[in-house]
Amino acid sequence: MKYKIKVKDEIEIDADSREDALDKLAGNLRDKKELVEIQTTDKIFFVFNVKILQKTFKLQSIWNNDVKLEFTKKGVIMKTVDPAHVGLITQEIPVNSFETYECDSDFDIGLNLDKLNNIFRGVTVKDVVECQTINDDFFVNIHTLTHKIGLEDTAGMADPKIPKLNLPVEVTLKTKMIFEFLKQAEKISDHISIIPSKEKLIFKAEGDKDEVRMDLTSNYLKNYKCDSRYKSLFSIDYLLSVIKVLNSKYAYVTLKIGNDNPIEIVGDAVTKTLVLIAPRIESE
Repeated sequence: MKYKIKVKDEIEIDADSREDALDKLAGNLRDKKELVEIQTTDKIFFVFNVKILQKTFKLQSIWNNDVKLEFTKKGVIMKTVDPAHVGLITQEIPVNSFETYECDSDFDIGLNLDKLNNIFRGVTVKDVVECQTINDDFFVNIHTLTHKIGLEDTAGMADPKIPKLNLPVEVTLKTKMIFEFLKQAEKISDHISIIPSKEKLIFKAEGDKDEVRMDLTSNYLKNYKCDSRYKSLFSIDYLLSVIKVLNSKYAYVTLKIGNDNPIEIVGDAVTKTLVLIAPRIESE
């Protein structure tokens, strides 16, 4: 976000942060008692269907309390990484998904997801929400209610680069099937194997003596692409936390898998949802 700093309307300096603005005038301000006014020059206003907002913020809050929203003239981008850097979530909301979208210039803000989820928890899917930034505050208007949320510092927030993975396996299947399997798998293990082959797709969890397995043939798979046999292991905690949220929002998800590669989980096209989870590597 860009800032302007004014001193008695005589001096004006552009800066990228409050600290930067003050530093630039530190020499002038040390010996003078001047009235300093700092205001943001970037502004955003948008009107949105609350159903999409609920989907977006709920998923982003799985691993983090704060999120950085990148506003561009093409829409909004959100990325979060879990503290252990095992999982990454990115969502892009294009302009045509908004009822109204006004963005003066490209900039970003930080928001607390717990506060946002609490606001949207009691809102119905028919409600339309208006949001805007004014100086260092984010305003959410729902009917006659106005919520003011202070912005979070984005300096320490991750800005991950999305790796380009040419994964050999791609499949679309019911989210509920994955969710039900993971709920059973967590009872006996902390990880699962995903084993695609030309004939079928296997999900398997193994405990000391027990096993839970789901074999899916073409009857349960959409757009299944697999030219050989592959295998990767993944943490149940990470997968289940993501699939639990996606199961409440999307009937189907698309998985992209390789051999000891991260798994890509792709949600609906509206918010361009992508989740990456790193694999567990089997010790020899």
